[in-house]
Amino acid sequence: MKRKITTNNAPMPSGNYSQAIQVDNLVFISGQLPLKDGDLISDNEPVKHCRQCLINISNICIAAGGEINDVVKLNVYYTDVRFSQALDEVLPEFFHEPYPARIRLGVSTISKNAQIEVDAIMYNKNE
Repeated sequence: MKRKITTNNAPMPSGNYSQAIQVDNLVFISGQLPLKDGDLISDNEPVKHCRQCLINISNICIAAGGEINDVVKLNVYYTDVRFSQALDEVLPEFFHEPYPARIRLGVSTISKNAQIEVDAIMYNKNE
């Protein structure tokens, strides 16, 4: 059985999808853009964009009954290679060893003209 996870502390979906879906102990978190209060953050610093994506993911993890450090997999998409280094700078603010598995992919475009999008899979040890 799947359960929908929703929180007002992360951007609401702009289409026909859920913020996250839990199946058994796994929580599949939809891609998060660097959105704050419904708008892309205006600062052009990659570190701030990475941080906002992870803040949104963290809030969804909390709504699911866990925490961001329960994330086991990150998928990161960016349009500018500078975001790869920025991500490495920001990750220790949110995770401790062992870090989640991850992939980083350069893409040509992202929804809403964002420069980064991050989705995640969380293991909910509380279920």
